[in-house]
Amino acid sequence: MTVPHISSLMPIQNQLQATAAPAALSWTEMAAIALQFGIPIAIGLCLMYAPAWLTERRSRQWQPRTRKLSAGLRRMECLVMLLAIGTGVATMTIESSSIPGQQWFHADDSAAVRGLIRWGLTVTGLSGLIALAVTYFRGVTWGAGLLVIGTLPAATGFSLTIVDQRSKEFHAKHQAEHVANGQTAQDDTAEMPVQIRLYNDLAGADVWVNGVHLGQTPITISGRELFEKLPSWDHQLTSEANTAEPSPRWSAPNGETIERWGWMPIHLRPGDHRTDLYYKVDFDGVVGYSRLIGQEHVDLEQPGQKLVVTLDTKFPSWEEQIERLLDQARLQDGQVSEAWDRAAASYGELLQFRIPTELSEQPALNERLQNRRAESRFHLDQIRTAADAWKLLMQFCEAAKRTGQWPPEEHAHVALQLIVPQLDQEQLLQAAEERLKQRMSREALYNYSMWQSSNSFRIDL
Repeated sequence: MTVPHISSLMPIQNQLQATAAPAALSWTEMAAIALQFGIPIAIGLCLMYAPAWLTERRSRQWQPRTRKLSAGLRRMECLVMLLAIGTGVATMTIESSSIPGQQWFHADDSAAVRGLIRWGLTVTGLSGLIALAVTYFRGVTWGAGLLVIGTLPAATGFSLTIVDQRSKEFHAKHQAEHVANGQTAQDDTAEMPVQIRLYNDLAGADVWVNGVHLGQTPITISGRELFEKLPSWDHQLTSEANTAEPSPRWSAPNGETIERWGWMPIHLRPGDHRTDLYYKVDFDGVVGYSRLIGQEHVDLEQPGQKLVVTLDTKFPSWEEQIERLLDQARLQDGQVSEAWDRAAASYGELLQFRIPTELSEQPALNERLQNRRAESRFHLDQIRTAADAWKLLMQFCEAAKRTGQWPPEEHAHVALQLIVPQLDQEQLLQAAEERLKQRMSREALYNYSMWQSSNSFRIDL
């Protein structure tokens, strides 16, 4: 299967016109549909009458003795059978009307729907008449069996076929309205942002799709730009690309085998047909093996949606080394050396994401490792005075203003907790009072004198 380029797609207008005005089904197609429901009727007749046909005398072991029916009982059984046939027809009409705003008989029905309705009524009616005749001559036992085997499946089958046809026409009609307003499904697909991210938001990993390097995670690209950049690939090309890799696949500890090039079925619009893409992931030149673990449409503040694709990537050459570092930290109860810090820093976010998971049952050790990483990252051993601590606090505040988020960078919140005891409490209190005055004067929600009279307030950092 090849990946379609947007420039090579059929104009959506032509597609909608072709779907919105379907032609009537041919006699051959209708006969094929009817045959599907005629076969169960024939099987039912054979099951009921084959023993009598295959033996020269009546077999009491295969069918009951013929009994004479009174005229009143015969009429009663035929009436019951007529009610059952009516139930089958009602079932078809009710199930066929499941499209919102659609009636079973509608003046705007297409030729295809009208043909299906005629054939559905014909097949259901004929099978019902056969069951009624069998009831009249053989009794309700034989007639009911034939009705269940033939009439009701025919009614249900045709009703589902009508629902499917009407559903296609219903969606085509609404898409045609978008086309009339100058907005096509192709435009929606082309302009929708597509984001490719790694699990736990690991940033800086290189992603290739269909042999093209798209950039580093997290990657955000429009559907149009995505397809303009990518050549067409299929499973055969992916197999050849995997074969060309030094290590085409990796066996995970849980027994799962993950290939170097993975498969990514993209659904740019909800309910739309998928587009098959193929990807691989590296991190700082280290080979990764990825699985697709999520694909969701996320609402944006502006009109439209964003498709977010999430990959879970493992880097086997680093997994064992990271595990050894964690084992060392466990053995040393978190009192690791500077060499451990340097080795851990070389794995960056990979190790950082692993620590809370691997040490979830050892919170004290987890906290010590987090503190050690913060001390190493911000050189907290060089902070000896309140002025040094204040300078680092101001750096965090400026970084938070620039990035618009807190913490502004990794381990900043841990470092802040560690330097709070070294801060000048009076200086911190004055800064908090000034900030509080500015906020209250701007929002006019509180009376500052109330805070002064209380002579105390709490600051959460």
